Amino acid sequence: MKEKVIAGLTIFAGVVVIVLGIVILIYGNRLKKIVKNSTYIGETISEENNEKYVIATGKLTLATPAHDEKLNINLNTPIAYRKSQVLKKELKTTNSTEYDSTWNVREENEKINGELKVGAITLSQEFIDKLSTTGYYSEYNEEELKTSKLQLYKEDVNEVSQYYLVDSSHDISAEDIDFINGEIRYYFTYYNLNDHPEVTIVGKQVDGKIYPIDELGNKIIFDGILDHKETIKKFNNKVWIFAVVTFIIAGLIIAWGVFRLREELMLTKKQ
Repeated sequence: MKEKVIAGLTIFAGVVVIVLGIVILIYGNRLKKIVKNSTYIGETISEENNEKYVIATGKLTLATPAHDEKLNINLNTPIAYRKSQVLKKELKTTNSTEYDSTWNVREENEKINGELKVGAITLSQEFIDKLSTTGYYSEYNEEELKTSKLQLYKEDVNEVSQYYLVDSSHDISAEDIDFINGEIRYYFTYYNLNDHPEVTIVGKQVDGKIYPIDELGNKIIFDGILDHKETIKKFNNKVWIFAVVTFIIAGLIIAWGVFRLREELMLTKKQ
């Protein structure tokens, strides 16, 4: 009886895998169909395409820089996240006068936004929020930093440079900087416009702005000026390969389950 249950569950698992393969295939084709049926507008936006899926191209232009109200500084990017670390200093030993210093990450991930355009077309805030913010910002305005009593401090770790904003009272040229226990330093991750001078985007035009298409996830912006066919090719993913592999695996699982079930039924008849 136990073997029959296992065989039955195995067959059921195979059927589930087949359904999964079908879903993957349908989903992949759905994304491609969205882009194929989108209207190619280039750098021109018109009222007739309102509420339609569109493909726009052009140069990325920062209309308004991201502004951090807390630090009162501007960043030349449409989106950035302010992060921070706090210094913890502890005596190395009870009788020691030397300290071990550790910068611990704080639970701070404040988003700051600006405004961005592709050509003359404005991107919505929702679209901007989907841009990748993997870079570390370092091109601060010196006058703004002075006004906010901050300065840029570079720290090299394993041949990688990281930039932080620290209090302007420190002499950052000193070999041993006099950071105090509990002090906070700030840094920003951001979307680097210099890495993406010209782009092609896929989105939904609503009242003169381009919004992201939820079904496309983060696959909404591509480097370079692409025509309609080239954009469609970006969605020529290999989902059918995954689907075929899934069907093969499902077939093997079901075949094994049927074989075990048949053996058990034959054994039952003999008894």
